[in-house]
Amino acid sequence: MRIFIDPGNGGADTGPVYRNSNLKASIINLDVALRCAEFLRIESFAVETSRKSDTALSPQQRASAANDWRADVFVSIHTNADRNPATNGSECLHSPGSALGGELAWYTVDSLTEYNGLRCRGANPSTSGLLRLATMPAIIVQLACLTNPAEAELLARSDFRAKCAYGIATGVKIYFGKN
Repeated sequence: MRIFIDPGNGGADTGPVYRNSNLKASIINLDVALRCAEFLRIESFAVETSRKSDTALSPQQRASAANDWRADVFVSIHTNADRNPATNGSECLHSPGSALGGELAWYTVDSLTEYNGLRCRGANPSTSGLLRLATMPAIIVQLACLTNPAEAELLARSDFRAKCAYGIATGVKIYFGKN
């Protein structure tokens, strides 16, 4: 099985930043994605990533790389943000018309929240262009909410990021075990 892991944001597109600190979504996403890729390689999956450093890529470049590589699934890893600092939890987004994408999202968010201990916000349909551009089942994983002070504190910790990576990898592994 071929799994394409996409660390969201990158380069000048830092994504959310916690209260003008150095805690940037792009760096969190990259760290979790590279760890997740390694966990999956240990389980003998073929894994490719859209980036290995803090560089910018467009949604088209990300999806094209996955499509050209003929990935079986596309997993984009992101850090959520909201104007309300009380917003919390992990969720996965999938294309509304993709039954397999919905299954992948549920297995992944279930496993992610089991390992990271956060509230499960579910697997929710999204019309994200990134999801529409991928030709295989695709999901966007929202690890936690960087604008929530408690979750930002967790996202700053290496051990929490490792739990997130392991949770995502386990969810993907379960998905392939069922399909």
